[in-house]
Amino acid sequence: MSMLKQVTQEGLLGRRMNVVKPPDGVKMSEVLLSFAGPYLEQTETPEQYQTYLMLAATAWNATMSREAQVVLDAQIARFPRCLRAEMRSLATEMIARRQTQYAHYDRGIVSFFWSELPDGSDHLAVGSSVGPPPTTVLTFLWTRWTLLWRSLLPWT
Repeated sequence: MSMLKQVTQEGLLGRRMNVVKPPDGVKMSEVLLSFAGPYLEQTETPEQYQTYLMLAATAWNATMSREAQVVLDAQIARFPRCLRAEMRSLATEMIARRQTQYAHYDRGIVSFFWSELPDGSDHLAVGSSVGPPPTTVLTFLWTRWTLLWRSLLPWT
């Protein structure tokens, strides 16, 4: 079973999820790609691409609640000291971009799966919530993303 099917059937953290089409017809995968676009254009490897997508999703959610901002700060603190200032700067820039250009989107990013297809194109699937995701989901996702970031970074 693919990971996407498993998550949509079983839910995150054992919670049942209802998968519905958004009433406005806007796909959060397209919104996330647009939001992260200026950063993604600078990447040279699939690992860098995924890292910037993860930071963009994290910054996106950080604008939705005070609890999300606290979790973001805690996750940045887990990075090697030499990276913290850069990560904080990027996150701050992305948060400002979200607040000025994407504030009208009220859905949180609950999960995403990115892959590079054999033909060289990208595929992004995004699970979103109506309103801010619960803090337990944010903590779970950001812990997972931090572990993945660390596995992608050559100096950790």
